[in-house]
Amino acid sequence: MQVQALRSTATAEDVVEVLQQDGCVIVRNLVPASLLDAIYAELKPFIEMTKVGRDDFAGFRTQRTGSLVARSQSFHQLAMHPLVLDTAAKVLGPHCQKFQLHLTQVIKIDPGETAQTLHCDQLVYSPFRFPHGIECELHTMWALTDFTEENGATRVIPGSHKWEDDRTPSLEETVAAEMPKGSVMLFTGSVHHGGGANRSQGTTHRY
Repeated sequence: MQVQALRSTATAEDVVEVLQQDGCVIVRNLVPASLLDAIYAELKPFIEMTKVGRDDFAGFRTQRTGSLVARSQSFHQLAMHPLVLDTAAKVLGPHCQKFQLHLTQVIKIDPGETAQTLHCDQLVYSPFRFPHGIECELHTMWALTDFTEENGATRVIPGSHKWEDDRTPSLEETVAAEMPKGSVMLFTGSVHHGGGANRSQGTTHRY
């Protein structure tokens, strides 16, 4: 099994179809590398001031820098990308009157970082459980650098958005969301995932 990948010409309907099936999907080469370079240049001073995490979940070799909308004008093109907004409207719209941007951050994972604990992002609302088919969150993971299994590509379990709440995920069930720089993975808040271990000699970045 692998994360299904669509071309940059995909429509919101194409993305939603895969999300309904797997809970996650990659759209390859959706934005030019030059845009990501511009965003990184604007955020670099803030990244350099960010401390690493204080526990295994946040990562002792991982920096997480937030407030990207305020700190990078170029980042607005990702936050307001038409494909993302159209997809969010179709995934979240049927169950709410409005949806809003909840969190933005750039994640810098250095060599030697271990794999993150598998989790669902919608558990932030725990102990409330949403009925199957009703999604309260839609996330994007933009590849600022090429995502490979070696350098810590996010690990995800396609189809886990259909699991019962008491099922425990295992690393053996995950696949690496490998994708080139400029690609994006969209995934629902009910999908089990986690950052991969960076066994390479290079740093990986993601938004």
